[in-house]
Parts: sequence; structure tokens; C-alpha cells
Amino acid sequence: VRRRIGGFAAVLVVLGSLLAVPAAAAVTYRRAAHDPKAWVDVLGPLHDNPDVARSLARKFAETVAAAPGVHMTPAQQQLLAAATAQLIARPDFVAVWDAVVRDAQAQLRAMAAGTGPGTVVLHLEPLVRLVKSEAAARGIDLGRVQATDGDVVVITVSHASQVRHVSRLLDQAAVVLPIASVVLLVLGIAVARNRWKAVVLAGALVGLVATIGALAAATVLRTVASQVATAGYETAARRVADAVARPFAQNMTFLAVGGIVVAVVAALGRRLRRSDG
Repeated sequence: VRRRIGGFAAVLVVLGSLLAVPAAAAVTYRRAAHDPKAWVDVLGPLHDNPDVARSLARKFAETVAAAPGVHMTPAQQQLLAAATAQLIARPDFVAVWDAVVRDAQAQLRAMAAGTGPGTVVLHLEPLVRLVKSEAAARGIDLGRVQATDGDVVVITVSHASQVRHVSRLLDQAAVVLPIASVVLLVLGIAVARNRWKAVVLAGALVGLVATIGALAAATVLRTVASQVATAGYETAARRVADAVARPFAQNMTFLAVGGIVVAVVAALGRRLRRSDG
């Protein structure tokens, strides 16, 4: 019977440790999806990334060049993209970019709630105004370009209902999985024959699983981003994936350190208890 109880305790501890990674992922998603500040903290710095700035400027120039009544040569389009990249890199563009990012997050939330379309658009009206004055100084006539002609579609989903379903599941997982992980770990330690040993096992497993999760997060998201990105924008998509993976990796790092500290402290406590005995 003791052997069965010990095996049952080990199973509970292992399951609780394994749930730590999806629990942290769901919590990170929920925070970024519902907190505009967290969303800006993640994606706000991207405008300063050279790869993202160049890709956004090139996409913006392509969109403007395709606007009704606009006739641009390839050389002018390249010149416009270069001028746009310089504008994006300017310090005074930070406030504009943060507003664009907040608006994109609101669109994602509407899509997840089923009240918005299946697209997310970067509304770059302020950038259009800046670019028009800059282009005029470079001999490019953008007088017919409207404020909405610079809107860049970054996400298109053909099945919005699936997005709503996945978002709802992640929101529920952000509540259920952390509780399940903690309950399983506590039960596993409570029914174990040697609780010190169970604590060491729990801490070590959580530390190991969290470390693997932190290392794998960026790689997995970069791979997915490269596959779904528009041709020619893979590098920028990978930079976005790195930014999205960063808060998850930080949560995993804190969890890993916490697990390792618990394991070490429990192991030392177990050894001191033996020596006292």
C-alpha cells in the first residue's frame, strides 16, 4: 500500500509540474490580451527594431503606392520606404506607435469577443501626414493619398469563430491551470511518505520544466511566425515573435528559479533533519 501511495504521490507531483508551463503561458496571454499597458510594453519597443521598421516602412510604401490615383515609379517607392523608415525611427514617433499598438490590441480583443471583423489593421493616419510632407520635400506627389490609404493589414483570419473559441479556452485555462497545478503539487506532497523528498522532486521538476519552456518559447513562436508571415516579411515576424515570447520566457525564468530554490532549500532541510536525528 505504501508503495502505491508513493507512486500516486509521484504522479501527482509530475502532473502538477508539467502543468506549470501551459499555466504560465495562459496567464501571460490573458494579461497581454486584456491589459493595454502590457500589450504596449511587449510591442511598443518594436518600432525601434531596424528589421521591423524597414518591413513596416516597405509595407506602408507598397500600400500607399497601390492607393487610387497614386502613380509611383519603383525608385520613388523605394525612396518613400526609406523616408518612412527614418520617420519611424524618430523619437517623436513613439507616442504615435503606442497609439497604433493600443488600437491593434482593441481590434484583437473585439475579434476574440466576436464583435469585430477577422482582420487587424494598423491605422497609420498620423504616419501618412508625416510622410506626405516628407515626400513633398523629396519631389514625390502624394496629394491624392487619403489618411486611410496607409492602413496596413497585419492579421487576416478566415475563421473568426475559431479565434473566439481559442481565446475563450485560453482565458479559462489562465484560471484553471494554475489552480490545478498548485492543487496537484500540494496533494502529491501531502500524501507522499517522505514529504521532504516530495518537495525536492516538485521543486526540481518545476525548475526543469520551466527552464525548457523558457528556452523553447522563442524558438517555437519564431517558427510559427515564419510560416504564417507574408513572403518577404519573415524577419520582421520573427522579431515580433521574440517580443511576444519575452514576457513568457521571463515568467518561466522566475518559475524555474523558484522551483530550484525550493528544491535546494528542501534538500538542505532534509539533510539537516537527518544530521539532527
